Amino acid sequence: MCTTLKSTVISLLCCATAHAVEFESFTEPLHTIEAAVGEPGRVFEVRVRRGDTVEPGDLLLALDTGVLETSRRAAQARAESDAELKSLEVELRLRQERLEKLRALQQTGAGSAEEVRRAEADRDVEQLRVEHAKAELQQLRIEVDEMDARLEQRRVRSPIRGLVTEVRHEVGEYVSALEPHVATIVDLSQLRATFYLPLDAAQEFNSGQDVEVRLPEFDRNVVGAVEHVGAVTRADSGLVRVDILLNNEHATLRSGVRVRLAAPNHAD
Repeated sequence: MCTTLKSTVISLLCCATAHAVEFESFTEPLHTIEAAVGEPGRVFEVRVRRGDTVEPGDLLLALDTGVLETSRRAAQARAESDAELKSLEVELRLRQERLEKLRALQQTGAGSAEEVRRAEADRDVEQLRVEHAKAELQQLRIEVDEMDARLEQRRVRSPIRGLVTEVRHEVGEYVSALEPHVATIVDLSQLRATFYLPLDAAQEFNSGQDVEVRLPEFDRNVVGAVEHVGAVTRADSGLVRVDILLNNEHATLRSGVRVRLAAPNHAD
């Protein structure tokens, strides 16, 4: 019995014996990441090649940021320049001191209420100018943060520990918004084998269960763990998806090789 599926598993092979039926799949990476740029631009630097091992956060590729960095430096300089604010704060203190003196004079009968009201108004206006200057500086700091975010969008970093299998661009090439994919990284610390089993065979497995599978090309058996048993039976085939993870922390197994799973209680 042989059923072809358009999925991770290429074929399902049932090898009937007196005691078991074997189902065939292929190993694949635990994760396959298509790293992409956040916005279009020209490639300025490529840090990796195929076959390189990367850690989370490692820089893979960077787009040109010359114009943006110049704008960022100008915004940073304005954000750090608080001379105007300090000048306004000095003026505010002077206005406040004058108001307090006029109030003291008024209490002794030497000052007028009109002078106090004008001094209060001058103090309030100066207070508003100080608050406005503070708001402008805060806005400039926000603009710097936004530019930092845009700069980071032009740098592509690895989100995982893995192996670079593809680098799609060279220095000087343009990366468009329609095709932002620049590199592919795979996580081979574990390999996944996806099987599609008849319902009675799938019911023999549970998530977390240890299970032995066979690698025909290497003529060896390895123990894996059931990652997931599908809750839905495919209506077109009557099959259930079962994912099995194989530990590969020492890189002794290869992705893309055949793997066979025996279902002892399944009758052909």
